[in-house]
Amino acid sequence: MKDNGRDGTEYELAHDCIYGRVALQAVDVRGFAMPDKNYTGSCQCGAIAFEVTADVDRSITCNCSRCRRLGAVLTFVPAAAFRLTADGPTTEYRFNKHVISHRFCPTCGIQPYATGEQDGQTIVAVNVNCLDGVDARALDSQVVDGASA
Repeated sequence: MKDNGRDGTEYELAHDCIYGRVALQAVDVRGFAMPDKNYTGSCQCGAIAFEVTADVDRSITCNCSRCRRLGAVLTFVPAAAFRLTADGPTTEYRFNKHVISHRFCPTCGIQPYATGEQDGQTIVAVNVNCLDGVDARALDSQVVDGASA
């Protein structure tokens, strides 16, 4: 799938939510990576908190059975770009092919992130709604048809 960035540059996008390939890559077809910013985020009660380096302008919304119900706006990062700062207890939920570990807080019920693998590398799907100072609804997110995948 291809997308044009805000500057008109063409990017390659890849996402397959329902089948467990948790990756979104926004790579300039000329070979330049998108710029990332540092963010903090948490679940509602703060038991799970994190820091992440991500490009939220490359976020996605998905209509698969899980994302639709959550209203999730997601951005994907390598594990090295994500760090838990409050590692409270989490509850795990897996569905479909059981390859994505959806992590949510057992106290407030919010799912701030999920993890999976692509090509042997751990990828983190960050719920942009959980980032401090980011209005996820104001982003021009890529719409992914995970329900048909």
